[in-house]
Amino acid sequence: MSSSSSPTAASLQKDSLPGNNRPSKLSKDEGILIFDANGDGKPDLYIASGGYEFNSGSPNYEDRLYINDGKGNFTRDSLALPINYTSKFCVRAMDYNHDGKPDLFVSGRVDPWNYPRPVSSFIFRNDTENGRVKFTDVTAEVAPDLKDLGMICDALFTDFDGDGQTDLVVVGEWSPITFLKNVNGKFSNVTAASGVGSQPGWWNSIVAGDFRHTGRTDYIVGNAGLNTLYKASDKYPVYITRQRLRQQWPLCRHYVAVPPPINICMARNTNIRPRPGMILLIS
Repeated sequence: MSSSSSPTAASLQKDSLPGNNRPSKLSKDEGILIFDANGDGKPDLYIASGGYEFNSGSPNYEDRLYINDGKGNFTRDSLALPINYTSKFCVRAMDYNHDGKPDLFVSGRVDPWNYPRPVSSFIFRNDTENGRVKFTDVTAEVAPDLKDLGMICDALFTDFDGDGQTDLVVVGEWSPITFLKNVNGKFSNVTAASGVGSQPGWWNSIVAGDFRHTGRTDYIVGNAGLNTLYKASDKYPVYITRQRLRQQWPLCRHYVAVPPPINICMARNTNIRPRPGMILLIS
């Protein structure tokens, strides 16, 4: 093929957050979601702030929502989100209450300087009306089991039990793969009945797909890799102990994780018994 007929590509770099819209240098961007927050057909931008550089409850952990004008320019809406200074990580969108507006799940990642103390995750309901963007924290109302759930790394909205309602699966450090069932817009923790509730780990990612072409949704869940210095097993799991400092916590609490022998585990929607290296769901 001659050079004149070869495909060409060009890159364009543009400052989409000009002037005062730029994030503070004190904020650390962790999770990013592009979605239509206000229903105008233009993709907006949500940035979750996280890390552990600042004290617990620091305003530097405040998330940011930027509204798109349709020309690629994003302006921060500082009044759209509820005040929340948890150090966060991932953000996912789903219309859990079927009102035609995307709602948000935002994961709590860590309590800075208090690792591995569990933190809460959140459901933000989209209450946008007449072009005014507004999200409301309804966690206590619709998902109280998210309180102090753990250090969440990833989440997925999915109908894991096939009842036609979109449920929530979350994964994180020092915790099992956690299943929250959606019953008419309210989420409850049903991990104990999942068949994998007794298998904690350093879970950090999850994806869904019908990998076996059965018509049912399977899940691949990423755990700690083989290149870690920690070699855990069912007989010799990895423990971490937190100690009370200045009366903040109970005297002592242990956390345990058993990373499987491979770094990727498949959760299969079957009733087959588990075999080494795989996580099997019981439905």
